[in-house]
Amino acid sequence: MTPFVVGRDPWSRDAMRGELYYLARGSRDELSEQCAEGLEGGSDVFYLKVGIDDEADLAQVTAVREALGEGPRLRLDANGAWTPRQALRFLERAAEYSLDLVEQPVRVPLSRAVLGSNQ
Repeated sequence: MTPFVVGRDPWSRDAMRGELYYLARGSRDELSEQCAEGLEGGSDVFYLKVGIDDEADLAQVTAVREALGEGPRLRLDANGAWTPRQALRFLERAAEYSLDLVEQPVRVPLSRAVLGSNQ
């Protein structure tokens, strides 16, 4: 299945540029340590799984963005865990964190999501 991405074309040259660093969920301190390790290693694109619990996910995103600062790109993958409505709600709340993209926020095809046939 081709991933559905919000933000940019995941296969574009610009999106593919950069060293990816996959973050493991953890405490604020653990995330900060992981971000520092990734930055020291030259990574400029950080990837975090979300879609487990909106409040916990937002806390993870907040901690990561604070640890990274504004420069490095932050990408999320919800693995289709959200309904279209949940995805929009989460993305509105996370807008201040300058997300680069969100891979597969919803399980349904975009056309169905946009039409609102899956709440």
